[in-house]
Amino acid sequence: FPLSILGVIFEFITMSFMSIGVLLANLVTLAGLGLALYSIIHLQRHRKAGLVTTGPYRFIRHPQYTGFLLMTLGLTAFCYWWLSNTFGMGWLSKEATVALWFVQLGIYVGLALLEESHLSKEFGNQYLTYKGSTSFIIPLGRFNRFDILLSIGLMSLIMIGLILIQSWGTFTFV
Repeated sequence: FPLSILGVIFEFITMSFMSIGVLLANLVTLAGLGLALYSIIHLQRHRKAGLVTTGPYRFIRHPQYTGFLLMTLGLTAFCYWWLSNTFGMGWLSKEATVALWFVQLGIYVGLALLEESHLSKEFGNQYLTYKGSTSFIIPLGRFNRFDILLSIGLMSLIMIGLILIQSWGTFTFV
């Protein structure tokens, strides 16, 4: 009897690592973690020189938030897969887990807007010039007028896409 339980656990773990959805969720999580750590280290090293506009800040104004959002997006997608494949073994439902990530997205956008207000007061025209030439959370090019809405929309589409892949769940590499 104990050996059959271990076999089922081993099969579940193997299945989770062979799932395309779990692989994508893990890649998004690691990419987000890498971006967040790189942004934090870069900011700490260059902060004394004034407004940091190099490194990841050359492409997006809030790379730390982007990293955290991507990291938690991947983790949320993995939790969705977990809840789907363990008959809901968790504290929240699948829907509540995803909804919580969208609440977090709203909070990070709000924090970024507060930070931008502070930075525009502290650095004045230098920050406004930087803001006009750099994307909000996702590098979008020259869509500054709709930057915030496009960032929210693209992050939402990434989440929805990963959730759809997790819902299909039967696609594996084997």
